[in-house]
Amino acid sequence: MAGRIHYVSKTLFVGLLLSLVVSWAGAAAAQAAEPPEIPFESEPNFLKLPPDMYLGEVAGVAVSPQGHVVVFSRGNTTGPAYGAAAAQLLEFDHDGRFIREIGHNLYAWSFAHAVRFDPQGNLWAADKGSDMVIRFDPEGRVTWVFGRKPEAADESAHPLGHPKPPLPPVPGMFRQVTDMAWDSAGNTYISDGYINSRVAKIGPDGQWIGSFGEPGSGPGQFNTLHSIAIDRRDRIYVADRGNGRIQVFDTSGKLLKIITIDVPAPADAPAAIGFKPETGETGGYGGASRTMLPGAPWAVCITPGPTQYLYVSDAYPGRIYKLSLDGKVLGWLGGSGKQLKQFGWIHELACPSENEIYAAELLNWRVQKLTLHPAGYKSADTASLGHGSQIRPVATDAALQAPALYADGARRIESHDNTGIESLRKAADLGYPPAEFFLAKLYEEGWAGLPEDLGEARRWTQRAAEAGDRKAMHNLALYYFEGTGGEKNLTQAAQWFRRAADLGLVDSQYNMGRLYEEGFGVAVNLAEAYKWYLIAARSDDADSLKSAQRIKDRLSVEAQNTAERAAKDFRAQSATADGLAPVAD
Repeated sequence: MAGRIHYVSKTLFVGLLLSLVVSWAGAAAAQAAEPPEIPFESEPNFLKLPPDMYLGEVAGVAVSPQGHVVVFSRGNTTGPAYGAAAAQLLEFDHDGRFIREIGHNLYAWSFAHAVRFDPQGNLWAADKGSDMVIRFDPEGRVTWVFGRKPEAADESAHPLGHPKPPLPPVPGMFRQVTDMAWDSAGNTYISDGYINSRVAKIGPDGQWIGSFGEPGSGPGQFNTLHSIAIDRRDRIYVADRGNGRIQVFDTSGKLLKIITIDVPAPADAPAAIGFKPETGETGGYGGASRTMLPGAPWAVCITPGPTQYLYVSDAYPGRIYKLSLDGKVLGWLGGSGKQLKQFGWIHELACPSENEIYAAELLNWRVQKLTLHPAGYKSADTASLGHGSQIRPVATDAALQAPALYADGARRIESHDNTGIESLRKAADLGYPPAEFFLAKLYEEGWAGLPEDLGEARRWTQRAAEAGDRKAMHNLALYYFEGTGGEKNLTQAAQWFRRAADLGLVDSQYNMGRLYEEGFGVAVNLAEAYKWYLIAARSDDADSLKSAQRIKDRLSVEAQNTAERAAKDFRAQSATADGLAPVAD
């Protein structure tokens, strides 16, 4: 890239010295600490079923854009004792009151597995028994059908065979399908999970595009794809349950990362059913696999919001884990059992927000609505607010003191007192963007007792950027531009530079001119480049003024005039504090 990329100052406090003492031992000890247990509550008797209606094993749960809860249960069983159809789709309101049954006696119903809402509010259900995926519109009518079960009229009608090694997969057909997820372009990704061991890709028009994956234990291979989720950057997280890992792919099927959860189970942790698994054994379930070992992912979900988190459940010791999207375990909750706040094989998770989770359990035939109370929040009271609502978690004084914690931590670090990291990290954990960004810079440079860790630096930079810190947006763009600490993505770099530029950051405005002039992450557009150079030059940026003069004569008079009017009319979006502004995603 010709010219220069502007770097925002690496500190938020004038006078922060480069000679801060690094204590590598203390940082290593902090990294080795086990993740904490997250306090939480479970709402008693959340689902209110009509008389004479019962749940069976609850295989799926999803939350609609309106907050309605849909449950996919192996209830309403009809037929023989073995091989009977066991699938029923029920809808409840936000307070758990029954609304309706969807797809009563549907031809595809055989053995419920998973249910999800797509971004448009359509409801999708994966039926493992019929090898079919069904899409319903918001009114509950079937709109799309994928896969096909064997015809009942066939003389030798029986389920699709599952020889080992499995037969080659067939386009458009599934064998024990498990789950589905969507990228930002509207493509659907279906985990064709137990037999075909692949991810199928369906276009926005419903046409089959292709698939990736095969049976095995190597990178990009699968042993029971049991659950699937996609983050806002279109990274696909596949719960490779039998291999005890989560594999992360891009939308072309390229493997990006493998995540494992290595949190030891307590020695006295009970199994929900059967024998306790030992290391290297399966606990009597799933054949030659890691299905029952601690951390093996049964269900995954990703939260919405400015900072996304990955929640994962295992069967033993029956926990839910909270992870950052780079795979770091941030905390855990629960364990196996029959009581409230205990779990019996969580088969699907829905996480409509960071601290609200719905858990569908096979062994306990129920859905639990969980409210998490991480550090900085009080437990919710049970007093009613009317309409069946409960008091939500409220911020404590600690959460309100994040700016003071940040100031105290930064002051001590500036004074060569590395104990300031404790206050700084508390403020960052409470979601205070300046603290998150400051912590990122410490990781970037290896200051104040922290190791140099560009992955951690990038993660904290992204948190601050997503919370609205314009300087963090700029530096996150640099990470994407250079591929430092993670993937290189010029389109994402351009998007983050643009957000910071719109908030008035001169360095990002200059860089927008550079990107448009050179065609990095955007199409070459000299008029746009000229406009952004003029905007940055209004702040007396000498490089921007020179660049504007340099390309002006390359434009037509009309293009010059249009760009100059646009630059004159530009007004930076208002910020709530220095470097902070609300950002809409």
